[in-house]
Amino acid sequence: MTETTNDYPQFRNDFLAALAERLANEHDLSAFADNLVAAYVKPPSERYDDDFFFDIIKPAVISLIRFKDDTAKELRYLQAFVAEKNCSSEGTAYAEEILEGVLQSMDDILASYDVQPYRCENNRFDARRQHVVKKLVTDNPEQVKTVAASLSDGYERRGMVVSKERVVAYSANSPMKEEA
Repeated sequence: MTETTNDYPQFRNDFLAALAERLANEHDLSAFADNLVAAYVKPPSERYDDDFFFDIIKPAVISLIRFKDDTAKELRYLQAFVAEKNCSSEGTAYAEEILEGVLQSMDDILASYDVQPYRCENNRFDARRQHVVKKLVTDNPEQVKTVAASLSDGYERRGMVVSKERVVAYSANSPMKEEA
């Protein structure tokens, strides 16, 4: 283990020698000095770009998206249950209104971080923008690798996918299953 000391003159000399070695000409030395001063005087808000901060909060944004998807699914279940049992009342209408307000608030929070929902227009499955959560087996070759239904929005930020659209897609009938 080496002992460290606070020897400022030695540090300064070592630092200057390292600079002289790596910054051999006046142009390199001038560029280094300009960049050092610019980095030092730049306000903290400008030192890092927005993408740097988004990378830090991205896990929280993805959790919010999952929570929104789960809440939307529960709202659909509630609406189906109320319709099936024909038990609509002021209470169930108020509960639906509250959940719809929560969903809108989540959309507003996501929008404040430039995260926008999307749904793919084309019915062809796009692995870069969609995630299959359920497969439907089909014998029709034209349906293979097409989307049967979209279960939840995908989300993107400035053209980059944050969370893929969740879909039900058709897949080919496996020959192994036919033999079994």
